Amino acid sequence: GATLSLAADGESGIEAMRNRPADIVLMDIAMPRMDGLQATRRIKEIAPETTIIVLTCSGLAYLPFLALNGLLTSGNLFVGMMQLLPYGAGAVIGRRLFRPGREATYRKVAYWIIGLSALLGLPLWE
Repeated sequence: GATLSLAADGESGIEAMRNRPADIVLMDIAMPRMDGLQATRRIKEIAPETTIIVLTCSGLAYLPFLALNGLLTSGNLFVGMMQLLPYGAGAVIGRRLFRPGREATYRKVAYWIIGLSALLGLPLWE
């Protein structure tokens, strides 16, 4: 099982890591009080074995900053590039399959999937 903890900003995220270290951290770059790059550096000092996944809406614009701060490795870049393949394929297939008139059907299918996974005990969130 997994346990989920939330933090509103970089400083509270660092405090949460001190109190209860995590295996994986999802980090935004643009946060109040302390940006994601500073928070990532501090978390790596506290728990160097923690995997930090950086999420941002700005995407490629932050790659040079991550690289200059030593937070972007060639392995990370390779994995990111490999993830573009299924993402791109999914976007193309989705555009071809999606019909606005079927939105209610899509929503029902999504609810069924969520309900079925809950009944089967699959973790959606905790």
